[in-house]
Amino acid sequence: MRAFREAIAVGADGIECDVGLTKDLEPVIFHDTQLKRLCGIAGRLEDTSWKDLQKLKVFGQEPVPHLEELLEMSGSFSINLELKLTAKIDSLVQGVGQRLSQVKSLDRILISSFSAAILLQAKEQVSPRPKLALIFESFSELKFQKMKACAWIKQWNVRGSCLMQSGGPQDRPYWVWTLNEAADWKKVLESNYPIAAILSDHPDRLGQFLKTYSS
Repeated sequence: MRAFREAIAVGADGIECDVGLTKDLEPVIFHDTQLKRLCGIAGRLEDTSWKDLQKLKVFGQEPVPHLEELLEMSGSFSINLELKLTAKIDSLVQGVGQRLSQVKSLDRILISSFSAAILLQAKEQVSPRPKLALIFESFSELKFQKMKACAWIKQWNVRGSCLMQSGGPQDRPYWVWTLNEAADWKKVLESNYPIAAILSDHPDRLGQFLKTYSS
């Protein structure tokens, strides 16, 4: 949570995070499937109860946040919730939907996923429906052709290097991830794509760049 608060403090317009499930189906902010890299112990997130997860620290410093803790942060910043790939799609979408039902306004909430199946579940089960975005690691013309009819998917989230190297449709806004250099920020902003957001590990530097770029 400290990283999120610091990003907002330096002027970021929003934050992006990954949502996974514990063994007892609690939605938590956690990137990996395994616990080893982040928490230093063997095991899978989905095999660990929320009670046991609360005993661990990310990189030995910060506790693993519950989704509710993030949603309780006040402010007008955007929150991009990436729903992780899981065999428990129903439980993940249901858990996230229950928490979002307590949010006064979903205008600033975006649900994204690499899985169109997860987004379809969110479309059908989360009410009122937040904005939905499909994430791409790389472009596929066949995939985009299939997605054309899915007008309920409001934007594309794509790796920055992929956007700059190949090409994709310009029918929806893009959230571009993860770009950390000024040369890349400039290239994306000067492209023909409708850029809605740039995700960066350095929001302070990106903010300073945007101030200079727009002046």
